[in-house]
Amino acid sequence: MEMSLRKLCPVDVYVDDQMIENLCARCPLPEYLTIESPKGFKSLELFGLNKLHEVKVSNNDELKKVEIKALDVHSVTITDENMCDQYSLL
Repeated sequence: MEMSLRKLCPVDVYVDDQMIENLCARCPLPEYLTIESPKGFKSLELFGLNKLHEVKVSNNDELKKVEIKALDVHSVTITDENMCDQYSLL
């Protein structure tokens, strides 16, 4: 079942890479994605989310990789940038 969430904002919860991938597969039309203080989250890979406009990731000392391939993204905010080794925005 596909859902039509516009905002996806997991805050201070355990959310691993697979969970984010599954959420985005089931809800392919989010416009805003905010991930705050996640536990177990090491990479963010977003592909084919055609309505995505804004991505925010904060307070994640485990984040190593961010890769976003979405045409309409106009804002990406990652706080504590020194914790992420690799960025790719296409």
